[in-house]
Amino acid sequence: MEARAADMTSRQRDLARRRGLLALVGAAYFVSGKLGLALAIVHPSATLVWAPTGIALAACLVLGMWVWPAIFVAAFAVNLTTEGSVWTSLAIGVGNTLEPLAATHLVNRFADGSKSFESVRGVASYALCAGVLSPMVPATIGVTALALGGFAAWTSFATVWLTWWAGDVGGALVIP
Repeated sequence: MEARAADMTSRQRDLARRRGLLALVGAAYFVSGKLGLALAIVHPSATLVWAPTGIALAACLVLGMWVWPAIFVAAFAVNLTTEGSVWTSLAIGVGNTLEPLAATHLVNRFADGSKSFESVRGVASYALCAGVLSPMVPATIGVTALALGGFAAWTSFATVWLTWWAGDVGGALVIP
């Protein structure tokens, strides 16, 4: 009976710890996202300063990909309170959530995961996977959603996309 009670207490502590970590990741993502978008010049939803990418990537690499709900909710909230509609904000939230998940998978697969900064090859692989390839996902999904929703002109697609991608590259390479 005591062992069972201790096991329940341990599970409750683990659940409380996980909830706390989710709240911390979500809050850090949201606050840094609002700060980054305050610096947007080309489009209200695209900035060259996007720390949330690095925060989300670090959270996924260190804590595990189970933190994705916090990333999604925070990304959705940042965009819903910036510009666009519920639908564009949902799409952007999906793109911003897929990015650290894809980056984490690629870094674990091709850049030796947590050991990626122990060799030149690992650093180069990390930079390619997390800093070049993965940021293409949210930039493409986000700008397409904004253009389809009428919140960005198709004629400015390339400029907004490049700004979005570059901000995510910076976040992925500087923050973790």
